[in-house]
This record gives sequence, structure tokens and C-alpha cells, in this order.
Amino acid sequence: MTPARSPVQWALPAVAVAAYLVAALVWVGSDRRAARDVFPAGSVWNTGDDGLSLAFAYLSARASGQPGSAKVAVLTRRLESTPLPPRAVLLRVEPDADRLAAMARRLAAGEGDEDDDGNESGDQGGAAKGGKGDKAGQGGKAGQGGKAGGSARPQALLTAAEEEWVREGGRLVLAVAGDLGTVEVGRPEAAVAARKSFPIWPGVRRLLPDPPRTLAGPALAGMHALWLEGDAPIVARLALGAGDLVLLACPEVLHNRLLGRGDHLALLEALAGAGASRDDRRRPVFFDERGHGAEESAGMLEILAGWGLGPLLLLLAAAGGAAWWRAAVRVGPPDREDRDVRSDAVELLDSLADLYDRALGRGDALRLYHDSFVRTVAADTGLEGEALAARAADLARGLSLAELPAPRASLPAASRPEPDLPRPAFDRLLDTLNQAFRRWDDAKHR
Repeated sequence: MTPARSPVQWALPAVAVAAYLVAALVWVGSDRRAARDVFPAGSVWNTGDDGLSLAFAYLSARASGQPGSAKVAVLTRRLESTPLPPRAVLLRVEPDADRLAAMARRLAAGEGDEDDDGNESGDQGGAAKGGKGDKAGQGGKAGQGGKAGGSARPQALLTAAEEEWVREGGRLVLAVAGDLGTVEVGRPEAAVAARKSFPIWPGVRRLLPDPPRTLAGPALAGMHALWLEGDAPIVARLALGAGDLVLLACPEVLHNRLLGRGDHLALLEALAGAGASRDDRRRPVFFDERGHGAEESAGMLEILAGWGLGPLLLLLAAAGGAAWWRAAVRVGPPDREDRDVRSDAVELLDSLADLYDRALGRGDALRLYHDSFVRTVAADTGLEGEALAARAADLARGLSLAELPAPRASLPAASRPEPDLPRPAFDRLLDTLNQAFRRWDDAKHR
């Protein structure tokens, strides 16, 4: 036989598996390559060359020294469910092209803010034709050169909630590396240095995009061209109410790889609202990570609170706490806890009856029942011998033991009678013994 295994032997495989999982988690968490390779380009959690970890860290350190409402955070919800402060800055750098295409389809159909897969619609408009790749030879002149910033809504670039937020003083910075609906991103025909074409942000003069790209398309109508690559804009701005929309074809200038070159850090500060006034320096900054897959929705409690049911939830919680406290406090004497004194006599009797029915015949059962009756009378009266037999016979009138067959156990196997006591005789003798027991009980109580 195989010897039984001890609890320690059973626990060793589980301990080994747990240790392996812990070691794997520690290794992945401490591996710096994970933060560089797992997160997409333009994510604040990407520490590689194409990430925004340095930009996020720099703005966070700058905001920590500013009093009041200055802060830097990550946005993972749509503006319809999580409104931003009126004068905040939202940086949306290289959002995923597939998600943009799904959002654009919903915008074109005019079916609200969420698509069939739960993705938000309208963050950016138009299908992402070229993905994130560059489109060579599509430098354009649309929207260039100092056009007055009007109040026309940019074509399919903002949702209604985003446009309302921008008009109240917000700034949306959209940095893309590929076509975005009515915005076309391409390569210039000839590589020339980027030049500033509009007097804005005095500390930002020299941009060194790598690779160089240009903006074109109907969406640039009414925008100021802030920087040009040849004759095509690479940075454009549209004034909307009290806020503005800034469009960049060079998201790489904000990446970790190029942030320290040229005036890219000054551009980051200017986009984040590092103006001369104190209010500009205190503008909160949000990095939009929904386009990189880090999207979450509001929980049930938050939704109910948004519907104005917060006081009701608090009232229900208070009522539940009061009910629990009231049930835990005893009023008056404690209730008597009756023990369960039910015996197992019924189950025992049923099991013994089944056993006797299989092992004994009717005559054997009646004989044992008669012996029990005689022993009961002897125990209660102390009689023995003939006196006991006479008393039992007097109580069990009409019972003749001669009618009972001989016990089967006392006969040899070859001579045991096959037929048992007939059923009518068994019922009659059993009734006689039951009446004898009842007479004896009545006699004891007189």
C-alpha cells in the first residue's frame, strides 16, 4: 500500500506555485523594460523614447510649487461624465487610431457618445485613414497664415461637451502623427527648418520635429498657423470662445527623446498655461489616456450620486446602521434558548424494525414481544417463576403461546418450517399483547 502523505508534503506544491507567481510579479514589476514596451507611444506611463513620462513628471513638479488649484493628473473618463475645470488644459497626444475611427463612425451617425463596444464617440472625428503612420507628399496650404480665429466649430474634432468646455476657457491640445478625419497629416516635399509664423508664446521659437510633418485638410479652416514647415502648417490654433484648440503634427517634440531639444520644454510649458499671469500658472493640466486604452467608467454609487440620489443613499446607510445597532442591543430579559432535546428514538425504532423484519418471522417477533412483556411485569412487580407466569397470563387473556411456531433459530436448518405464522393470527396475537401492555399501564396508575 502507498503510505499516506503528510500535510507538509501536500502543501509543498502549493507553496512552490505561490513562490513562482510572486517571483514573476516582482520580476515584471522591477523590470524597467515593462514601462518602456507595454504602454503605447504618447502615454504618460511610457518611460521609453516615445513616452510622455518626463513631461508628466516635469509638469507635476512645477505644479507642486504652485499654490491653489494647480495640479497635473491623468484623465481616464469622458468629459460628459467627468467635467474638467473651466480653465484646465487637456493634452491628448497620439490617441489610438482604431479607437478614433470607432468614435468617428458614431459621430457621423449622430448616435451619441458611446459606440457598440462601449468606446466613447466624438473624441476625435473622422476615420483614421493612415493610422499613426506618416503620409508622404501631402503637404498642404489649407488654413495657413494668420487667418482670424473665428467661432466656427472645428469639423468633427470635438464632441458637444468638449466644445462647451473649450468655450468656457479650456484648452484642448491634440497632437497626432497620422490622418484624423478632416485633418490630414503628411510629409513636406522638402526638408526645411520649422519657422514661427504667428506672435504667440514669446519663449518658444525653435522647434525641431523628427520626423517633420505637416497639417492640411478642411478642419484647418479658420485656424491660425503658428509654425510652418515650408508653406504648410505644423502647429495650428483655433480660438473658441474663451478657450482654444491647438493642433500639432509633431507629437514627438513632447516625447522623452526630444523634450530637451530646441524650445520643446518651453512649448510644453506654454501649452500647459505657463503664462505671465498668476491664473495661467495655476491652470490644472490633464493628460488624456483614454486614447491609449486606459479608460474607465463611473461606478454605481457615482452614477446614483450624479442623479441627485446621494442624500437618499446616505439616509439608507444611516437607517441600515441604526437598524443593525437596534438589533444588536437587547431590550428586557433575554429569551430562553430551548435546547433541541429531540432524541433519535424514532429513527432508531425505524431502523430496528427494518432489521427485525428481515431477520425474524412473525412468530419470532411475537415471541420476543411476549418476552419483553413478561420482563416488564417482572421488573415492576418483582415476581418470579409461576407467580410471574400467572400474572402475565392474567393480563394477556386469550394469548396462547402454543399457536406460535417454534423459534427458527432453535431448529436445525433441515427441519425449519417453511410457512410462517399466518397474517390474521399474527394480527390477533399482536393486538392481545398490546392490550396486555395497556392493562398493565392502567394497573400501575391505580
